[in-house]
Amino acid sequence: MDCLQHPVPLYVSAVSPARDEDASYVAWGHSSVVSPWGDVVATTDEKPDIIYADIDVSKVDEVRQSIPIRTQQRPDIYELVAKQAQ
Repeated sequence: MDCLQHPVPLYVSAVSPARDEDASYVAWGHSSVVSPWGDVVATTDEKPDIIYADIDVSKVDEVRQSIPIRTQQRPDIYELVAKQAQ
């Protein structure tokens, strides 16, 4: 999972379904909480468990300032590309 692929940096909670060893598909487990930088903040193994994670909201602002996608948008280019595609 690559959190930096998302256009708006945020925390991601990836929750695995319950494992059934006799099912045709066996879930991998390892539910996780991942920071906006892609760091795993908390994770589990394949056994049933509960995750508790401290989420630092200021980290989201820090990442948004470091990757200024809103201030570097070029709508003039998007319009040209859209016209060329027609």
